[in-house]
Amino acid sequence: MYNPSKTNQELTEEISCLKQTIRELKKAEAKHNRESRDKLSLITGNMADCVSLVDASGTYQYITPSYGKVLGYSSKDMIGISGFSFIHPDDLERVLKLYRDGIKQNLNEFRYETRFRHRSGHYVPMEVRTSSLRDAKGKIIGGVVGARDITEKLQIDEERRRAEDALADSEHRRRNLADTLSNAMVYKLAAEPDGGRRFIYVSRAVERLNEATEEEVLADAGVIYRQVLPEYRRIVSDREEEALKNLTTMQVEVQSRLPSGCLRWFEYTSTPHLQADGLLVWNGVEVDITDRKRAEEALRESEKRLNLITENMVDCVALLDTSGTYQFVTPSYREVLGYSPEELVGISGFSFLHPDDLEYVMKLYMDGMEQGLCEIRYETSLRHKNGHYVPLEVRARSLKDANGKITGVVLAARDITERKLTEEELDKYRKQLEKMVKERTAELENKNITLQELNTTLKVLLAQREDDKKDMEERFVLNVRNLVLPYVERMKTGPLDINQRPYLEIIETHLNEIATPLLKNMRQFKLTPREIKVAALVKQGRSTKEIAEILRISTGSIDIHRKHIREKLGLKDRKANLQAYIENLEQ
Repeated sequence: MYNPSKTNQELTEEISCLKQTIRELKKAEAKHNRESRDKLSLITGNMADCVSLVDASGTYQYITPSYGKVLGYSSKDMIGISGFSFIHPDDLERVLKLYRDGIKQNLNEFRYETRFRHRSGHYVPMEVRTSSLRDAKGKIIGGVVGARDITEKLQIDEERRRAEDALADSEHRRRNLADTLSNAMVYKLAAEPDGGRRFIYVSRAVERLNEATEEEVLADAGVIYRQVLPEYRRIVSDREEEALKNLTTMQVEVQSRLPSGCLRWFEYTSTPHLQADGLLVWNGVEVDITDRKRAEEALRESEKRLNLITENMVDCVALLDTSGTYQFVTPSYREVLGYSPEELVGISGFSFLHPDDLEYVMKLYMDGMEQGLCEIRYETSLRHKNGHYVPLEVRARSLKDANGKITGVVLAARDITERKLTEEELDKYRKQLEKMVKERTAELENKNITLQELNTTLKVLLAQREDDKKDMEERFVLNVRNLVLPYVERMKTGPLDINQRPYLEIIETHLNEIATPLLKNMRQFKLTPREIKVAALVKQGRSTKEIAEILRISTGSIDIHRKHIREKLGLKDRKANLQAYIENLEQ
């Protein structure tokens, strides 16, 4: 309220405070609206049914993303277009009348089935429920339309109708048709006047699905009903009552325990009708949906595990928009940077960068956006809540829409503080090692010089040793020739009996060999001592028999020794004369 006593300055300050209050209110409202939009987007993005808002003329004002999955259209294709333009021509007049009558009669809700044109040109059967939207005066200004694809339902209904037609035509044909269903049992159930139930017909699949024979089920319907777990029996009873009231199709999912003890999920789809004789009969199909339920449970468990993983991640994962503003962050940000997810969402990620990295990272980010890069990697430091900076290794992957346009970024960051410390330690140790290597190299170089000097000395000593060895061999050979062999010659001229002469000749032969290179040459072939003796006698021209008598062994053994000698001398497959070859070794 205006107070004339206030000064202009006071009024100015008051207006400034009001403006600040308004800005804060708008900011809080924007945050609330953004969170609401995110939640609504998450819900609508995962809806299977198609939900839309239409005005009083039936023109689309809003559609959920599920329209794209079911009918192939985007919101851009449908918003501003009349919903009636998508309806099958054969259904149009009927649906228009329902819609106009609903508005005229001021109905809150009306339902119908029709066919919507898919973007590809074919038609999709839909079950539609329209709830009226009203203004403050209660006038209908539009509606909320919920549409569900009933293709699968119609297929089941069609299967049921086929089964019913087959039943009417022929019991044999009916059984053949029903028995072809792999995971479904077709049945016909009569309602007794006393409220009981009696199966008139069940297909053979009852044995596979319910572990009961046709005869058992036809004799006692309770065989099936008792298998249903108690918590689902009331649901079945309520659905039957509702279907009977309007003579509509009942559809219910139940869990049953079979005689073997295993639990199975079944979906019952059944429609009641009164026969001409007044008997109320349910025509239905029991479908085993255990695998589908397991898949759904696996999906729920997968979502739980994903949430558990997200909550316990060590790395920081975030979703940013194209401007670099946080849209979602994992709880691990609290452990690494000290901020809760609520403190980061809506804040620019660049505001936490180290000043030295800001220009570099912003350029990487913006270049990636302009060039449409799928992934960029870099290292940077982000400010912790307590003020210090944490080194991080970052990998950013772009998110793109159906047209390939980048709509945001998934960012994964890992604290590399320990790695940096390790790298610093390694660098320190590397420098120390280089210093040690340098010192050790100098030490080795000095030792190498000493070793070279020792090696030279050793070579001189070895050369001297070799000369001494040659000198000793020459003196030994000279002594054998000058001091021993002459006495052997004298003994040969003296009186010897017939047995002494061969031995004396052998001694002379061996002494001659010692004085010649033969023995040295023979040793290189690794002959045994006996083989060396045989080889020496062969060189003298002795026959096998003579060698055997001299060495006092059999001629067969001599033949074996001669064979081994030829193999070791490389004469196995050659026709060379062994005596001549051995004589050549002396050269």
